[in-house]
Amino acid sequence: MGNKLFRPEGPEYEAPQCPVCLAETDSVYVDGDGEIHGCDGCLKRRDAWELLPERGRRVIL
Repeated sequence: MGNKLFRPEGPEYEAPQCPVCLAETDSVYVDGDGEIHGCDGCLKRRDAWELLPERGRRVIL
């Protein structure tokens, strides 16, 4: 039969939503405490090196 992935479509099927932007999503990002911060649609990835004012300093947000 193989490794086929499928989604159960039907009247009772509800796609998971991001609680931040309400977009349909398969995954969300959480911090160490389990707090949800968003999905791929509402979060932007930044290069940590670009946020450093000078090389060698840690990023503190």
